Amino acid sequence: MNFEVKYSGGTHTAAAGLNALVIYEQEFESDLIKDVFGIVEVKEEDLEKIAEEKLGDKEKESSDVVLVLDYTQTNWTKIVKAVWACLKNYNGDSIPSFKTWVNQTEGMNLTEVQNAAIVAFNESFFPARSGDAAKEADGN
Repeated sequence: MNFEVKYSGGTHTAAAGLNALVIYEQEFESDLIKDVFGIVEVKEEDLEKIAEEKLGDKEKESSDVVLVLDYTQTNWTKIVKAVWACLKNYNGDSIPSFKTWVNQTEGMNLTEVQNAAIVAFNESFFPARSGDAAKEADGN
């Protein structure tokens, strides 16, 4: 999936996709998905406890929040590296080496970039299964 990145006075297209994973790993000797998403571990009992504390005796509704992910722990450098890999994936050799690109890049709003990138990563790397694909995977 493509997404837009605004920096250095312009809007640039980046592409999340399997090749972006390879570019990232070749350049940084690490895994993009591991670096960007990390680990979130939630146990069922934790959710039940949170729901009980939040809702008490009230009936549980689907709109009640039972889980909050704390993005203050976001590794912003990994987001920048992932975006560079996606830009390189879409634009090829017109995107310079990571160090050169970082030195030339100004005015990037990391919150906007992260939001666009995470949506693109989810759709590219973890797409929802279509009805036919889900039935086939389930053996029906």
